Amino acid sequence: MRSERLTRLWDSAKHELQKHWEASRREDLGEQVCAAQNAVTDVLEDYFDVLRILPSTANDNTILGAMREMLNRLNEINSELNYHLIESDERKLIVPLAIQAAEIAGLDPGRYPDRDPTQAFRTF
Repeated sequence: MRSERLTRLWDSAKHELQKHWEASRREDLGEQVCAAQNAVTDVLEDYFDVLRILPSTANDNTILGAMREMLNRLNEINSELNYHLIESDERKLIVPLAIQAAEIAGLDPGRYPDRDPTQAFRTF
């Protein structure tokens, strides 16, 4: 059931993310940016894959570890483009998605400031 919910969430979010990237690409941002956008999508898909295979008994530290790894990878991709890839619009897509996925996996966001456990790990 949890795996199915994560799959549905990712399928929907991936579509929205792709629409966002396509709109950005129309602005002719270059091949490096397109490759970075694809890398961001891949990192998020990996995050969902990790959460899907976690046991139902996974604790907050395990879920946060997956979140931390995903955000570290996104921070790295963003830094390669001088922090101009993941900005406000992208953050508004990515952060709620990451939190919702973690919540489905069993994390209680209410235990974190502003219900946002990503704040400790992200630079965007």
